[in-house]
Amino acid sequence: MTPELDFYYTTIYQRCNITYSFLSSREGLIYPCHVIQLIVLPFQVLTFYVILKKTPMTMKSMKWPLLINHFWLVCSCVDLLFCSLVTPYLYIRIFGFICMGLLSYIGMAGSYIYVFESRSNSLQMNRFRVSNTLVRIVYHSSVYILNCSVLLLLFKSPEDQEIAKLDVLKIEPCPTEAFFKYEMFILTTDYELQKITKRYIGPVLIFHVMFHILFHVTCTVYYLFLTPNKVLSPETRRIQKKFFIGTVFQTTIPLAVLAILLVGILLDQLTNSFTQGMVNLAIIGLASHGIGESLAIILVHRSYRRAVWELMTRKKIEKVNFSVKA
Repeated sequence: MTPELDFYYTTIYQRCNITYSFLSSREGLIYPCHVIQLIVLPFQVLTFYVILKKTPMTMKSMKWPLLINHFWLVCSCVDLLFCSLVTPYLYIRIFGFICMGLLSYIGMAGSYIYVFESRSNSLQMNRFRVSNTLVRIVYHSSVYILNCSVLLLLFKSPEDQEIAKLDVLKIEPCPTEAFFKYEMFILTTDYELQKITKRYIGPVLIFHVMFHILFHVTCTVYYLFLTPNKVLSPETRRIQKKFFIGTVFQTTIPLAVLAILLVGILLDQLTNSFTQGMVNLAIIGLASHGIGESLAIILVHRSYRRAVWELMTRKKIEKVNFSVKA
């Protein structure tokens, strides 16, 4: 801590008439996230197994999209980054964070689009399907690159982070003590850029992702439910419909949790009432979505439910046989 920051902390900050709860503290965020990860990990491993080994042949085209989506959401960028490796302690008003994983948004957005594009692309009668592999690679790469544009904020980050801390204290004069005690990173001290990012750049990127998802969902609904391919057997169509509905349910859960944080940021822009405790609670909710996403995959899809039931039943039988022999 620089002498200027130390002076601010020991004099001006001590006059702040604000009492922060445990939930607002860094520990109030980290401890629940670590506990959640310990609970969720077995469900994550089980979900990987059933997708990899128990996806029916009729839905083979969705096997890798589901695996990639589960990897980005659960194991790579959301649960491990949020719960274990670099739990993000955010100061949304000053664009500051402690140990934030920026790739989490990028990976999540791309994986959702890939899941629904693959489901839509597997329908032969879909006039918008892209059969050329190279074109699909270019399409998803373009989406990914556009999502990466959020990283351009890093080029506006101040070189001297200690001076940046002093600058943002003019906007947020009484942050939690973690601001002074831990290494943190300020993306930008440009208030106008912060305002533009929250009001325009952020919503445009979110709309971009939602547009692609809704487009592929609409194509799937139209060609699968409204104008089904009569060449396919009724049983195949039934399985495809159930699998699609299951995919919608499994992706809705993490999206709904993510929406909590986004709504909170918007609410803070309008009312300036989104407290640090609320931010931490939203992050904990986002971190805990893994168990909901994993259970949704297992419970919604019949083939996965059956696979898990067989695993459980086989273990029970083995235990009974062992006890009889003994």
